[in-house]
Amino acid sequence: MKQIFAFMPTFLLSVIFCNAQKLTATDVNSPEVTVVVDIKVNPQFKSEVKSLVPELSALTIKEAGALSYNYYLSPDGNKILIIEQYKSLSAFQEHGKNLFSGPLGQKFRSSFTVNSIVVAGGNLPDSVGNFTVMKSIGGFNSKCE
Repeated sequence: MKQIFAFMPTFLLSVIFCNAQKLTATDVNSPEVTVVVDIKVNPQFKSEVKSLVPELSALTIKEAGALSYNYYLSPDGNKILIIEQYKSLSAFQEHGKNLFSGPLGQKFRSSFTVNSIVVAGGNLPDSVGNFTVMKSIGGFNSKCE
């Protein structure tokens, strides 16, 4: 029940500010990719997580191929889910190079243990490094006009 009430303000704002919604079928051949990263927060870095995320976001927002980049923290502070969207697989791969070639990459590796990475999209090869690949088979997108 709490989840419904937490969702309501967001829903109401979207109704107020969105004059018309456009529903489009998911393009299963789109080059866009969604990446879902499930990570464990290393205990000694738990207090630093909320200050590290803005640094990581500031680096990623500068990347031309980044569409969205969001962190979600579990109530106990032990797990994070990152949901990222990129214009293409190569944009995601470029993000990885940018992140892990600099000092923030070392900070990320020290702070977190990656449990899994899923790369999802319509136009993906059968394998992408050590990541789990999921290919789009349909759905829809809703956008305000």
